[in-house]
Amino acid sequence: MSELLEKITAGDLAQFIGTTTHYRHWSRLVLTDGAMYLCRHGASWLLDILGSVRHIPEINRATYEFWKLVVDLEKSTATIQCTDGGNGASEKVLYTQDIPYTDFPLSEINLLVAQDPMHGKVVMLRSEY
Repeated sequence: MSELLEKITAGDLAQFIGTTTHYRHWSRLVLTDGAMYLCRHGASWLLDILGSVRHIPEINRATYEFWKLVVDLEKSTATIQCTDGGNGASEKVLYTQDIPYTDFPLSEINLLVAQDPMHGKVVMLRSEY
């Protein structure tokens, strides 16, 4: 798994500026090309976290979910947090989880989950929005 994760680079992710295909995740989330790229390159666990919290009412009701994974590359630990995307003091944290070990190769990644009337909740890289 580590070998695949090392292949994810910021440059690779920057190529995703839209999507041509939607993929169904086990959680009923819909993944864009960029989100599916993460899955195919060893980071499906990251999308599984997003899928596993669908039962939280505030997340389930949110039109937009702003997810941020921050990795301490030296300690191989991380924290993932979801907010409602509000500005400054009005921003509300919807979920936080500490990750005791990860080999994710980037120090940070941001994902957006947006409610789409046609597809439901769509997970995308921020560059795909």
